[in-house]
Amino acid sequence: MAGSSNCTGNVKVIQTMAELEDFLATDKLIVLEFCAPWSEPCKAMIQPFNNIAKTYQNDALFCTVSVDKFNSLASELEVEALPTFMVVRDYMVLDEVVGVKTRELERCINRNK
Repeated sequence: MAGSSNCTGNVKVIQTMAELEDFLATDKLIVLEFCAPWSEPCKAMIQPFNNIAKTYQNDALFCTVSVDKFNSLASELEVEALPTFMVVRDYMVLDEVVGVKTRELERCINRNK
């Protein structure tokens, strides 16, 4: 993954719905980050999220989803603030963290891995 142009470190940047569907088709734990390039809290979480992805790379897959590009999906999942992190397995949301809360996100990953 790391060599791909649509990845930032261990975090995959989702570009299409088909790509997201392929990503979700795994049986691994997945951490979805819903964000936007104009959001200051999202900008503040770039490095911490990359660090978490590196730390937990053996426990989960990490991706980021633009609410601008996937606004209907964000609306369907009731994403109301940025960043929103969803911990998912088998297409089910197991946990959710809203905001710049790195420790809470790590707790969610540990709780569900």
